[in-house]
Amino acid sequence: MGHLTNILDWIRGNSNTGEATASPAGENSADVSSFTVNELKNLAKERGLKGYSTLRKADLIKLLND
Repeated sequence: MGHLTNILDWIRGNSNTGEATASPAGENSADVSSFTVNELKNLAKERGLKGYSTLRKADLIKLLND
């Protein structure tokens, strides 16, 4: 689970030192596309999104990038 936590921290803009990091537009979607469906669903849950449980990977990515 440590790897997923590191990925989620990076997406939120937190480095391991607690400093915010900037990412270019569009970079987030490319990195999210490499996540597994379970990782995407966990991310959707953490963001408080609804209706993600039955979505396919492409739809989860679209939801998370909106």
